[in-house]
Amino acid sequence: MYVRESEALQALLSHWRAGSLEKYKEEIEGFGGKVSDPSTVSITGDDTDYHPNLTPVPYVGDLSMAKVFLLMLNPGYKQFYEMYEQAACEFEEFPCKFDGNYGGYGEPDDVYGDYYGRYKKEALENLGHRVRQRFWPIEGEAAGTEFGKYWTRMLNPVYQKVGSWDLIAEKFAMLNLIPYRSAHFKETKTVFECKSCKLIRDFVHDDLLKREDTLVIVARRPKVWKVFRNYAAETHVFRGVECRGVHLHGVADKIAEFISKS
Repeated sequence: MYVRESEALQALLSHWRAGSLEKYKEEIEGFGGKVSDPSTVSITGDDTDYHPNLTPVPYVGDLSMAKVFLLMLNPGYKQFYEMYEQAACEFEEFPCKFDGNYGGYGEPDDVYGDYYGRYKKEALENLGHRVRQRFWPIEGEAAGTEFGKYWTRMLNPVYQKVGSWDLIAEKFAMLNLIPYRSAHFKETKTVFECKSCKLIRDFVHDDLLKREDTLVIVARRPKVWKVFRNYAAETHVFRGVECRGVHLHGVADKIAEFISKS
């Protein structure tokens, strides 16, 4: 049981614990998005289709106990995510090898080869949030996947200040406005009115921004997140060019300060 579990957090977790592929497709089509056809997906991923067949990523990390939250737009897409999840078709049994087509990305090396079968299990456990979570992409074998490499690069400026990936994994979390993967984001008139978006924003405003010991960094779409100033939590909002290419160099000291607190 969490130390903190507000009504907003309970509503968010209940929504994702009851999720299903059909519900994901229905929500995407409801806001005017296009659902991808996994059988015809391109290797380059150069379109704006959403991929509800892949585990949604509304959040990563411990929503209850993290000290730093990075607010983003939606998770990206490359074909290796299809590879990860195909490898986990029977994710109760680990480790397992994926022996299919690697879509031009090449086979994983021996160190991380067994990990691909466990990727979906980690993603689903984080989505369900039934036990204490961590920012799992930067830990262990996960750090060797493309997903993990993205986040270790992103968080490296913080690691240079803190000196501990373990501490970052414990106290860092990320939220997405839209939880479905796409190579490129295409805004529709009602995309930010969908239930998933409403629930994550309610969590931010009714819970996160009321935590005095929390840093909230708005990296993408600050007007949509509706985070401005004068909250119990400390906030940092990216502006202009910062929003086009998210880097944490400029806020690494502030993140390290919050992560290092006991």
